Amino acid sequence: METDTTLIGHSIGTHLGELVGWPAERIAALKEEHDAINAAASSDMQPQDFLTCESLQFAEQRSADMLRYGEHGSFQRAIERSGRSRQDLAREWRERVRRAGEDDPRSQQK
Repeated sequence: METDTTLIGHSIGTHLGELVGWPAERIAALKEEHDAINAAASSDMQPQDFLTCESLQFAEQRSADMLRYGEHGSFQRAIERSGRSRQDLAREWRERVRRAGEDDPRSQQK
């Protein structure tokens, strides 16, 4: 898991770690990182107008980071560029997921 550069690899590794009994603190840290990555990679942290020089520069930087650092490393850099802590980003992501669940009409059916 430490050498996998993909997000899916880290997700699978975290799940397998849970199954084989890794310490709860390690699992919590991996899940927090995953949630922080989701927040940092979300659409509201990316340019909305993809026809501007800024958005093209953003896409070029993201692609260069993906090639150089892999998917996981690229998103870790996005966290760093955000200037926010992993904990803050993870908390924001969890809140967005919670609100989305409340807004989902399927969650109202019982």
